[in-house]
Amino acid sequence: MKFSLLFDDTASSAHDRRRDARRFLVYALLVILPIITYVNILRNDFVWDDQYVIVDNPHIRHLDSIPGYFTSTKTQSSYDMKYYRPLRQIMFSLEYYLFGLQPAGYHLMSILLHAANAVMVFIVLRLLSISTIPSFLVAVIHSIHPVHSEIVANITESADILFLFFYLLSIALTVKSVRVGNNSAYFAGAVAAYVLSLFAKEAAISLPLMAILVYLYLSRGSLRTLKSAIPRFVALALVTLAYWFLRTRAIGGIGQAD
Repeated sequence: MKFSLLFDDTASSAHDRRRDARRFLVYALLVILPIITYVNILRNDFVWDDQYVIVDNPHIRHLDSIPGYFTSTKTQSSYDMKYYRPLRQIMFSLEYYLFGLQPAGYHLMSILLHAANAVMVFIVLRLLSISTIPSFLVAVIHSIHPVHSEIVANITESADILFLFFYLLSIALTVKSVRVGNNSAYFAGAVAAYVLSLFAKEAAISLPLMAILVYLYLSRGSLRTLKSAIPRFVALALVTLAYWFLRTRAIGGIGQAD
């Protein structure tokens, strides 16, 4: 009997090791593939709007400018471009602190963030009970598809990568909160990630609708589950209104463009 128990434990341990090895391989490939795909951009210079948003923008050169990113669009570039993306500007301030005006450092951060998004795509799909191989293939396609070339290679467009990371993180935490019995701690994390996604790019405003779709998917269309989640949808709506208020005040209207 003791030998049998020992044998079972060993088999289980071996199985766990193989599972962990496969998991590590999946994550490693999802990081390595986008790095290989985009490593050639490391030699590229600043281009297009990079000149206004980074090179000629005095605000990113001082970390004490960070509070101003949330209150004024004049801090977003060397002239008032009427953008409101404070988290992107915080990232540029930190990158300037680390790399100065060496574009390779900014490109490296974009590549790594894109790789992180590939990992997040895989995690979200697995949390939604999609099997490993389809989830992996979708994440690989996301990581190397040429449709992403502009947002990865153009430093200014890294707002898209940054917002997507926190958008996917919010979805992942929303799913986890449902899976473990409407856990409020996970949902609080989902709300925080939503806030960060909004501050990276305004496109994140679609996330409350995505949360409703997630609840519908996980509950198989149960109206009872949706009703129980109404306070959470209200919380997301309040966050959206608060963001909209801050953005409108900073821009001076609902939206303006040159």
